[in-house]
Amino acid sequence: MLKKIIFNTLFILLLTSFNDVFSQSKISSPYSRYGLGEISFNKYTRNTSIGSIGGGFRNSRYVNHFNPASYTSSDSMWVVFENTINSNYEKLSNWKKEEYSNNIALSSLLIQYPITKWWAGSFGLLPYSKVGYNISETNSINDSTSFNNLYTGNGGLNTFYLGNAFKIKKCLSIGFNASILFGNINRSTDISSSLSDENYGAHYDIDYTISSIFFKYGLQYENKLNNNYKYSLGVSFTNSDEIKYKRSFIAYTYNSLSNKDTIDDYSNSNLKIKLPLHVIFGAVLTKNDKWFAGVDYQYLGFSDYEFIADETSNYKNNNIIAFGAQTLPNLNANKYINKISYGIGFRYSDGYLKFKNTNITEYAFTFGLGLPIKRSNSIINLGFELGQRGTEKNALLKEKFVALNITFAFAERWFYKKKFD
Repeated sequence: MLKKIIFNTLFILLLTSFNDVFSQSKISSPYSRYGLGEISFNKYTRNTSIGSIGGGFRNSRYVNHFNPASYTSSDSMWVVFENTINSNYEKLSNWKKEEYSNNIALSSLLIQYPITKWWAGSFGLLPYSKVGYNISETNSINDSTSFNNLYTGNGGLNTFYLGNAFKIKKCLSIGFNASILFGNINRSTDISSSLSDENYGAHYDIDYTISSIFFKYGLQYENKLNNNYKYSLGVSFTNSDEIKYKRSFIAYTYNSLSNKDTIDDYSNSNLKIKLPLHVIFGAVLTKNDKWFAGVDYQYLGFSDYEFIADETSNYKNNNIIAFGAQTLPNLNANKYINKISYGIGFRYSDGYLKFKNTNITEYAFTFGLGLPIKRSNSIINLGFELGQRGTEKNALLKEKFVALNITFAFAERWFYKKKFD
């Protein structure tokens, strides 16, 4: 009883503080300057260590939001709670210099629970995109006059989802997530110069406020090959929906005498963004309670993506392939080392951005450990990523990153009654 009270208290505290902490999470990527920012489809969850596969993945102790049909894998008496913290270290380079950045943030909060033997649910908070950049450039007109341009951006979008899954046949499940996409993105440009010992400049500031609903649908089929092996196949689908946003714009000039003159100030409501079509196909093979291995293919239709008209030429359709495998722990083993699970994976994306006829590709090698906590049904999962995004070719930018996801996973029995003699 005491453990349940502590668990419930922790959950309420995390839920009430999550949005404040989550909204302050930052990145440092010039590529987040475009569209809604750096899209977070494959990051910040417990699946990181297995290449972020999820299309065909089913496990009663995991919350797999990639495919809502997976929720029917829930044990009939257990509620699963996952809270992930992400730490990221990046090296940004081009042909002439290097920069380093690091950040740590609370990144996801997920709950999965049974409702009946054939119906299960889930809800959670996740990042959809992140914006964080600070880019400066200097253009000289002559020896005495130059213009300094500073481009900055921050913010991002989050999703809160409520999911349901139904086992319509012994081997077949369907599910859906109803998600609220919300958040704020700020982009600003500052142009300054000096002439005759007087500084002057212009500043432009644009705020985007997004709040709308979209849906994800999923299907999974699971069956036995023989007494030793079983397999699962899955597909999930997010339509290319239009969602609403509001844009606010202000522009003003200034000088060294602190004089400021507003030259434009307006806002537009009920504008629309066309989100990319997102499809995931996945397959997983499991050997008894020993191990599983899986593969995912994802397609994102960014060629139809619409947000800012003059950026559309930078987008392309995106293909992602991912592999993952993990040992399944023997929780009844006497030695602690035999209770640890080990995961490895790899993912490759041909990129959804394109500059100077060059795709901004991304790849990552992943691995991790699942460390059970003694005398409890809890696990600390460590997921590592080592990867690269972009290239230094054609005067572009390359990002090398090392990321660590720490997931605290709790399983609590909520749906049973103790019997006393």
